[in-house]
This record gives sequence, C-alpha cells and structure tokens, in this order.
Amino acid sequence: MVVRASRLGVTLIRSRIAYPLGSFSGDWPVRFVVLGLLACPHLAFAQDDVRTFVDDRCGVSFQYPSNWTVQADSTEPSRCLFSIRPSAWDSLLIAADSVDVYTLTVEVVPEPFESVAAGRGFERRDGEWVVLGRQAMEAPAQLIEGPRWQHGVRGARVGGCYRLAGAYGGICELPAAVIGGDDTSASLDAGPQSGDVLDLILATFEFVG
Repeated sequence: MVVRASRLGVTLIRSRIAYPLGSFSGDWPVRFVVLGLLACPHLAFAQDDVRTFVDDRCGVSFQYPSNWTVQADSTEPSRCLFSIRPSAWDSLLIAADSVDVYTLTVEVVPEPFESVAAGRGFERRDGEWVVLGRQAMEAPAQLIEGPRWQHGVRGARVGGCYRLAGAYGGICELPAAVIGGDDTSASLDAGPQSGDVLDLILATFEFVG
C-alpha cells in the first residue's frame, strides 16, 4: 500500500512497523533525552515562506525556509556539500548549551543510489530497510519517492550530539535520507530539530543540468 509520508508530497513506498520512540533493536534501550535538548524551540515555518536554492555546478535545486541560510563548504570547494541552518543559529546555539541540534547537510555525489545508501548506513534486513547508528543499533527506515527523483530511503539513526568545540553532548535521534538514481545521488543529514526542513528539501529536491 502506498501512503503519504508527509504533507509536503514525499511518498512512502514501503513501511515496516514503527518502533516506539526510544525502542530500537540492539542490546540496550535508548531514550532520546539529551541535556536540555527537549526544551530547544521547534522552528516552525509557513509552507509558502520559502526560498529556492540552485547550484549549477553541482546540478542541484531545492527549497528551504526563508529564515534559514544555505552555505557551501569552504574547506573543500570541490565537494558539493552544503549546510542549511537557521539565520538565528548563533543565539539558538547558546540556548542549546552549544549543542548544534539544527544544522542540516546536503551532499551531492556522482555515485549510484544503492552505493551511497550503503555508505550512509542504510541496509536491507529481512526484506526491510534499516539505518544503522551508534554502536550499530538499527532503526527503521522507509523507501520514499519524490516528485523529481525516483529512488530514496529515509530514517532516523541513533547518534551522538556534540558541542561546537567537539565535546560530547549525548544521544540524539538524527533524521537522514539518501535519494538519487543510477549516476548521481544526494545524502541528507539533519539535526534532531530539523526533520521538517529535511522533508521540505526532499519534497522540492531536483537534480538539474
């Protein structure tokens, strides 16, 4: 059965039974309470209050909230790696005890979907998709299909959150996705508080050029 994965138009092709929050296969249970992260504000945005980002060199286009920014990676200009974060990120970072729970990254690579998905921890187990996280813990993942790309998988891995200086902040649930085709793909990694922005990008993402 095909159902809608989100109000933004990403189609969920196949779903396994969802685990309750904090219940993943593995040797020990996880509760996603990191310091004061549950008190961090959820940044809502209007569906019509968005901007379109286009990079001709990397052949990518997507929409993002108008009160967020997109920056290309400056350390390795040859990579097609982009960071998306709130315009008020500096003040939000202070409120979150210097733990970045918002930044989302998008990387476009000239590789097939299956290869990139495997490299980002997405695997098939007993006919279903999972995403691997901290200590190889499995979380459920779903095949998705967007209006401008065909192959995709999305999940939320169990991982670590870190302070800006590198100190460990605790366990987080980190939304992630890989989309693409036979020649080009994109990996998307979100923070605990940027899942809605990830869905917006997925729904409007397009390989161009």
